[in-house]
Amino acid sequence: MTDERSHSLVLFLVAAVVGLLGGLAVAWLRQPGGSTTSVEPAELRPEFRATYLQLVGASFAVENDWTRAQFRLDALRDPNVGASWLT
Repeated sequence: MTDERSHSLVLFLVAAVVGLLGGLAVAWLRQPGGSTTSVEPAELRPEFRATYLQLVGASFAVENDWTRAQFRLDALRDPNVGASWLT
């Protein structure tokens, strides 16, 4: 009974180590992290620009900081940003 038990324990430990190494290999080699893309607000598509404007308005409503809101609106680099609020 002890031989069978120690054999099962060794088999379990070998399987756990192989599974752990396989998981690390997939995580590091096959799907590396850090592949996100950063986009400036001026580069957003129109539907996301509308969402960005809503978020700027919501943050202004909470923070009541016009300087920060103006900075965020200027990041759109749109001289007619006021007209965008109407759409």
